[in-house]
Amino acid sequence: MKENYSQKTTDEILKIIINYENEENLFSKKIKGVYFYKLIRVGLYNKILNVILGTKNAQDSMRNGTIVFNFLKKYIVNLFNKDKKSFDVLLFDTGRVFSYEGQKESIYMYDIIKKLKNKELSFRIVYPWITPNENRVFEAPPTFKYFLQYIFLTIKLKLNKKLNFQKFDIDETRFIENCNKELCNLLGINPNLSLFDKSEIDREIEKFKIQYNYYFSYFKKKNIKEIYIICAYGKEGVVAAAKDLNIKVIEIQHGTITKYHLAYHYPTNQKIPYFPKYFYSFGKYWEEIVAFPKGTKLKVYGFPYLQNQLIKYKDVEEKKDQILFISQGHIGEKLLYKAIEFALKNRNKNIVYRLHPGELRYSIKNYMSILQKYTLNNFILEDCKEELYKLMKESEYIFAVSSTTVYEALALGKDVGIINLPSYEEVIDLIRQSYVDFYEEKDINEIYISHFKNTDYNKFFNMEMEEGLC
Repeated sequence: MKENYSQKTTDEILKIIINYENEENLFSKKIKGVYFYKLIRVGLYNKILNVILGTKNAQDSMRNGTIVFNFLKKYIVNLFNKDKKSFDVLLFDTGRVFSYEGQKESIYMYDIIKKLKNKELSFRIVYPWITPNENRVFEAPPTFKYFLQYIFLTIKLKLNKKLNFQKFDIDETRFIENCNKELCNLLGINPNLSLFDKSEIDREIEKFKIQYNYYFSYFKKKNIKEIYIICAYGKEGVVAAAKDLNIKVIEIQHGTITKYHLAYHYPTNQKIPYFPKYFYSFGKYWEEIVAFPKGTKLKVYGFPYLQNQLIKYKDVEEKKDQILFISQGHIGEKLLYKAIEFALKNRNKNIVYRLHPGELRYSIKNYMSILQKYTLNNFILEDCKEELYKLMKESEYIFAVSSTTVYEALALGKDVGIINLPSYEEVIDLIRQSYVDFYEEKDINEIYISHFKNTDYNKFFNMEMEEGLC
């Protein structure tokens, strides 16, 4: 049974976490020789939000069997295609692509790839090997040994958890337990909850060591000069290995970053380990609303993909009465119920509920089960088959909570309504500066559009990258 904790706001939760990590100098603490807190910070924050605010994980996790199958499928294809050459640049991409001039291109890196080709710099791309991808060009596939290390680690951690065994010394165990008790007390939640979970800490440290050892050797062998990373958190071992070899590490912005995104917001004088030296942002706006680690070199990369989409869909006509809801994994079910209630009260409107790609594995089944309880002829559960920008451009109005899509919709000139659900605070600046409408009430019965909207959308995205970045 879920415990009824005194409701704290996201701001209060954030303040407690930041004050505690600063008082305890958590970023300087090592466990098993690794700065562990940087590895667990994002997960810790999300876990706290799950407990207090009732949110869920942002994306569906992937079953181990699916991971193994997808890896082996890609590994076998590359089995006899070993690349023994050195190269200058290694890119860590997400695998997300779009169609451009008849080709599949990387959403976040196609402009960088184009410039590398023009400069005749040799490069390879690391794709997420746990997921299928139709566009694995210039691939640098991992070795089978690297994959087996993860398999053995998974088995080992499962056994350790079942046997309640983690190999920490007495001081490390006492430190973890004290951190857990103190933070639970500060948050006013059950101290028996495992916020600082020993099995999770053990897992992240072991993953870090596998990453570090593999890429330290790989970078030396291939004589890499610089690396570009999409989403560097979760790849701390890669960043650490590159830094120890004096390789230039650049992270490229891939989504919304605010003070509520603890992979990027560090209001502290502590040195932050395993963070890239360079961060390339969508625009100056993003550099000003979070406290990046001291010494991070910030540059504007822009969002060339967005420019392409604005041109592609500029002439798409709006469909009267089409209302678009943008889902997010952590509040997807709550938002779905809001959309259903709106559809029931507005039978003349056609509701499109657009899923996040991370909800397509398992959440979609739950959503379909919920929808079967209602008789709705004006509701579509859109499972990422339609082009998102086309959907946004043709919709009369867009509802969302805190998705990056909010900013993209504004760039398209659309009216956007923010719904009062957990994480709406991430776009509080847009609400305060009148870029969007805010629906604070429990039920959304109708649409209201402010006639005094701020339309200075250019500050969010530079359409072209600054000179000399690549």
